[in-house]
Amino acid sequence: MVYFFVQGCDGSKYNINSLNFDHYYWHVFNPQKLLLAVLFGILCPAFLAISVNLVLTLRLRAPKLYAEFKTILWCACFILSIPLSFRAILDFLYQYNAKFQAYFTATDHRELSYNIAFTMLTSYIPILF
Repeated sequence: MVYFFVQGCDGSKYNINSLNFDHYYWHVFNPQKLLLAVLFGILCPAFLAISVNLVLTLRLRAPKLYAEFKTILWCACFILSIPLSFRAILDFLYQYNAKFQAYFTATDHRELSYNIAFTMLTSYIPILF
C-alpha cells in the first residue's frame, strides 16, 4: 500500500486516480498474488510429502507409538495440508478467473464473505485442529 500512495502522490497531496491504481495493481499487487499462489502451490505438495514420509518413518521406527496414534497422525498429515491447497486455489482463482473475482467484489457483503471464508479455510483449520 505504501507504493500505491507514493505513486499516487503526483505532486499534490493525495492524487489517487484510476491510472495510479491500475499501475499499482498490475506492477505490485498482481505479481505479489501470483508469487503467493505459486509458493502455496509448491508448499502444499511439499508439506504433504514430508508429513507422509514422517508418518511412514514413525511406522517403521516406532511401531508402538504409530499403533497408538496412527489415526491422529494421518488426520494431521492431510488436514494440515488442506489449508495450503485452499490458499493456492483461491489465490489462483481470484487472480485469473475474472468471473470469480467479479462475483466476490460486486458488493461489500460478498467481499466480506469471501474474506471470512478465506480466513476460515486457510488459517483456522490448522489452529482448530
